[in-house]
Parts: sequence; structure tokens; C-alpha cells
Amino acid sequence: MNPPSLWTASVPVFLRYLARLRGWLDLAQGHATGSDADRLLGARLADDMNPFETQAVIAANFALRACHPLAGLPIPSAGEPGPGFDGLRALIDRVVTMLHELPPALFEDADQRTLESRAGEALVRLPAAEFLQLYALPNFFFHLTTAYAILRSQGVPIGKADFDGFHAYSRTHAEAPVPTHAGEAETLREIERSRLRALVDADIALARPLHAPQFQLVTPGGRAFTRDEYLGKIERGDLRYLRWEPGPMDVRLHADSAVLRYQATLAFDANAPFRCWHIDAYERIDGRWQVVWSQATMIKP
Repeated sequence: MNPPSLWTASVPVFLRYLARLRGWLDLAQGHATGSDADRLLGARLADDMNPFETQAVIAANFALRACHPLAGLPIPSAGEPGPGFDGLRALIDRVVTMLHELPPALFEDADQRTLESRAGEALVRLPAAEFLQLYALPNFFFHLTTAYAILRSQGVPIGKADFDGFHAYSRTHAEAPVPTHAGEAETLREIERSRLRALVDADIALARPLHAPQFQLVTPGGRAFTRDEYLGKIERGDLRYLRWEPGPMDVRLHADSAVLRYQATLAFDANAPFRCWHIDAYERIDGRWQVVWSQATMIKP
């Protein structure tokens, strides 16, 4: 059965473009040096407009302001961003986790709801579909595009390909000096990177919804762990990642399944770093991508 139309028109859209926004933070931070990072976060298009950091936060919060009322739930708080680019990344990751936790079934009666929101000094009250299409999505993209424009105006090498992940240009193209991968494959790469960050941070609330209930890990030593066994070891501190740095990811995608393959550098506790090949199998379950199998193979020095 297909997911409800208002789920399809909301949650996947917000997830995709929040992943794009998170990628811009990496580009911006790579471009900035020293105090330039603070300057970028505080940069504005005009004196009476919000700075980049605020634009990014408002965009992320609009995803919650749209999706949770559509699902018949109160709007949760993502909290305040911590300092710097890392604080913004953490806030976006929290929002992404909350969106992943919304099952499509909650949206089955969404088109029967009337939603309200404060818009400056005005009160917006619209049927759910109009609320999403005429108010929430346009406002999300207003703040997202403004954040993009601020980075562009500050000399960050960001282009249209970075905005939507579908376009691709050669390095000589003035607007997009670095080509990006397109479509669903890039979304899967972003999900996998989010999963690895959550495991290193021991953020089980973020990691759990990215792993399917039937998830199984096979370690380089040949041991197999279920999702609960694996995440439980991390939560208890029995397994502690200090590093998990993936290289370029190859993606083989077919309908509702995908395989990712990449090399990564890992380190546990005080042990020396080592490298592994990783192969992860993903499936689209109830409309969202979750990893179902993961296997690592040690690369001999």
C-alpha cells in the first residue's frame, strides 16, 4: 500500500533538503578559517534579515511545524543549537530523528485536519493540504534558500548542484565548481553518514530509527549482532567508537533496496586506528530507508 499523500509530500521532502542543508555546513566550514567561521554564521543578506545560523534553525524547525501537526501530534522542540557549525549539525540531526520517527500511518487522516500557525503577527489557519503546500513548504524553502544565498554571497563554493542534488556541472561551471551526486543515492549517503555519526556519539535515540528491527551486523571477526545487541553494547559503553570516518561511498540502488560500499577508518577506545571495507544493505520500510545488514572486512596494512 502506498504511503498517504500528505506524508509523501512532506516528510521525504524535508528529510532530503535538511540533508542538503547539513552538507552545506561542511562546505561552509571547509571554506572558513579561524574567525571566519563565526563570521559566516552571523552573515546576513541585509541588515534587517536574520543571519545564516538563524535561517538554518528556522528552516529546520519548519519541518517540525509542518509534519507533526499533519500527523496529529504537538510540535516538539528541537532545542537550541550549540555553538558553531557542530551545534547546527546536532540540531539538524535531532530534527531528522524526529521526522524519521513519524510513521506514515499517522498521516492517513491528515487531509481531514485544519492546522494553525503563527506567521509573524498573523494567525494562519488552513486545511492541512493548503497549510503544507501554501504555507509550510514555501516558508521552509524561503529560509533554506536565504541560507544558501548567504553562503554564496560570502564566497562559499556552493552551487545549484549542492542545492538539489540532481544537477551536475563540470568544475569549469561558474556556479558549481564541485559536482555532486544526484537523487536518491545521495540521500542514502547522507543517511549512512548520519548513522555513523550517531554511533560514534553513542546517540542511540538518533541511531535506533536508522536501523531496521531485523538489522544484523557481522564484524570483521565473524561475530553477528542483532540491532538490540549492537546498540545495547554502545549504549552501555561496552563498545565505544572514537573514530568512524567513511571514504567515498558507492551506491547500487534498485526500487526499495540499496547497497552501499565504502572504506572507512575506525578506532575503538585507545586502540590504534584501522581500516575496513563496509557493505551495508538498506531497505525502504514504511516509506523510510533503514539499514538491515552491515558487514565489515578488515583491510590488512
